[in-house]
Amino acid sequence: MSRGREWRSLHTPPGPGARPTTKVTEPATMLPLAGLLLLGMIVWAWRDTMRAREAANRVCTETCAGLGARLLDDTVSLRRLRLQRNRDGHLQLTRVYGFEYSDTGENRRQGTIVMAGAEVQFLHMEAADRVS
Repeated sequence: MSRGREWRSLHTPPGPGARPTTKVTEPATMLPLAGLLLLGMIVWAWRDTMRAREAANRVCTETCAGLGARLLDDTVSLRRLRLQRNRDGHLQLTRVYGFEYSDTGENRRQGTIVMAGAEVQFLHMEAADRVS
């Protein structure tokens, strides 16, 4: 550990006129901690995304059922992910999901749901074609 620096032990009694020393942590000992922190952030982001997706699936399924339509493929798909400030000014992930539904059983219509965390911010479903 003599990379041009002189290291003193914290247990060495100070000599006359010596200043107190602090222990310096080498960058190599920080790598495992940084790796664990990164891994933790990835796991958190994945779990949060799955939670938001499940909430979006539930809302879309319930909305389609309430309108007498059917959610096709029984799922939503992530279209966009971005950071956005909420009403309190804090940053949070906002996810835009797309889905398809059928109101007649013979067509495919598009829908979009925007989730901020696990809360629905916006839900849009393509209108049916009206022929008069």
